[in-house]
Amino acid sequence: MTTGRVLSQIESLPDQIPSHFNIHGSPDEYGDKYINIVLLPLVNLFTILFLSFSSKVSPKNYEMNNSQNLIKIFNLGITVFLMVVYLGVILEAKFTLSGAFAKIIIPGLAIFMMFIGNYFGKLERNFFIGIRVPWTLSSEVNWLITHRFAGKIFVTGGLLLFMIPLFKLQIWYGFAMLILVSVASIIFSLYYFLRFEKQT
Repeated sequence: MTTGRVLSQIESLPDQIPSHFNIHGSPDEYGDKYINIVLLPLVNLFTILFLSFSSKVSPKNYEMNNSQNLIKIFNLGITVFLMVVYLGVILEAKFTLSGAFAKIIIPGLAIFMMFIGNYFGKLERNFFIGIRVPWTLSSEVNWLITHRFAGKIFVTGGLLLFMIPLFKLQIWYGFAMLILVSVASIIFSLYYFLRFEKQT
């Protein structure tokens, strides 16, 4: 698609496009199309730069010398997911009341969860990505065990998310799943600390 066609597609959008969605996946706030079209790519760019820079200036004992390629992989996953969100916003703006955002965001979230879950177990201890709680940050063993556990339930949660469109469940089930697996990972980290590390 040429630059001219891209600009033409942007011009064809309404002056106000969705900028926020409720728990049902329906737009409930709108903003200027030019600002919103630029905003999400800028957020994505900032995230990539932040993670890339932070991983190279980590404090002693938290250097990610063997995880630089993983940072690139996580950046790729984040970029793809944000582009799915971006596409959902554009389609929702172009086809009003089509429910386009709700239809693609859950599969996008499911793939994202499975993607990052697949690499959690290989991620070195750091302050920027992963289950960053006191018990994982203070113990390399706790970090490793917790992220291996988190990887499994993130992948499982992602697979279960594909059932949401199948059973026509509401979009908030997807984000509830993300919160559930994240909280479960934190609880597991605390359990491992209390069970195996506190007494040592």
